[in-house]
Order: sequence, then C-alpha cells, then structure tokens
Amino acid sequence: MASKGLVSGARPAGLSDAERARKALHGGIGLEQFVSSSRHLYFLPLAILAVLLESWLYARRFQRPYPWQESLTSLGVGVGHQMTGFINLFVIQGLMGSYVWAHRVFTMPDRWWTLGALFVLLEFFYYWYHRAAHEVNVMWATHSTHHSPNEMTLTASVRLGWTPFLSFSWVFFLPLVWLGFSVYSVFSMLSFSLLYQFWLHTRLIGKLGLLEGILNTPSAHRVHHASNEKFLDKN
Repeated sequence: MASKGLVSGARPAGLSDAERARKALHGGIGLEQFVSSSRHLYFLPLAILAVLLESWLYARRFQRPYPWQESLTSLGVGVGHQMTGFINLFVIQGLMGSYVWAHRVFTMPDRWWTLGALFVLLEFFYYWYHRAAHEVNVMWATHSTHHSPNEMTLTASVRLGWTPFLSFSWVFFLPLVWLGFSVYSVFSMLSFSLLYQFWLHTRLIGKLGLLEGILNTPSAHRVHHASNEKFLDKN
C-alpha cells in the first residue's frame, strides 16, 4: 500500500488506482497544458499585474509602444490552448496516467528526499522532451507555435500549441509515474516548472550574474527564442 502525501498519493479505502488518479486530478487542466486550472486562479492576477508593469517599463526603456496587438494574439492562442486541455486531463492524466500508475514498478515513500528526486528527474526528462520538440517534426509542429512571436514579452509564455497530445510530449513524463511517483505529484511538479517559465519571456531583465548557466534565466531564454541562424535550437 502506498503512503499518503504529495509523492506517493493518498489511497482512500474503497477506491481503485484509476479512481484515485482521476480524483486527484479533478482540478487539472493545463505539458504546457499540465498547469491546473486551480493554480491559474491564483496566478492570473499576478500575471496581469506583471504584464501591465512590463508594458509601462517597456515604453519607457525602448521609447516605443508596447506590442499589444501581438500580446493579445498570444493571449488568444493561450485561451485556445486551455480549451483543448481537457484532452490532457482525461486521456493523459486520467486514463493513461492511472493505467501506468496501476502498473508501476515501485511506490515512492512519502519522504522529503523524494520531492528532490522528483525535481531532478523531472528536469532531466523535461530537457529531453524540449530537445525532441525541436528535433522531431511531429513535436515541432506543436511547439513551433510557442516560437512564433516576433518579440519576447511575458504574454509570449502562453502562446502554446493546441495539440500536445498528438505531439507525444506526454511520453517523456509518464515514465516517472511508472517508476512510482504518483500522477498527481508528477504533473504538479511539472505545473510549477511551467509557471516558473513565465518570467523568462521578457527583454526587461538582463543577465543575472552567477545564476547564468545554473538556472534558466530570461537572458538564456531569449537566446533560445532567437531566430538568428547561429542561435537556432540553443539553450
């Protein structure tokens, strides 16, 4: 029997593994789409304030209007991205996630170190997902949407494709469930990782000294989004 908690997942009496997985994911919509709707409710006001602040600082620093038209386009694409998120919720996190969880090889204990292990493993798997998204055509067909803005602003972070299920991005994260991390813990950690990436999409933050090369920073991510040939697929 698995322990209770974020990592192993609670196991209420009388519920099957599939039912527990679906119950734990009741608030989730959101790889990109793996950001839960409940987290959006808390994050949205902060994001709106951040965009308004960015627009004011942008006009002062660059002496030209903020690209609102492109920003609104990104927001519209982001809305469509969330509307298609039910596929991830029910098919990937619900059906497929619960199936893999039921056939896991181990159940991670509810210990502090398991969160650290999950963080490191998720970063590892996310690296290979992101690299594949640039190198495998069927995955790039979805991910290229995120690289379509002409300028890096915070709203570019939500310009995301509508077909992550068809791009097989989920293949990179379900192995963590198979190893014994609960569906809830894997996609919760992924959700926080994706929320972190919001602030990386801006021109207003310069290099961050010692953090460069250790963390993903706005400066490093600008290089990643650059369309110059020598910078393609970098960082």
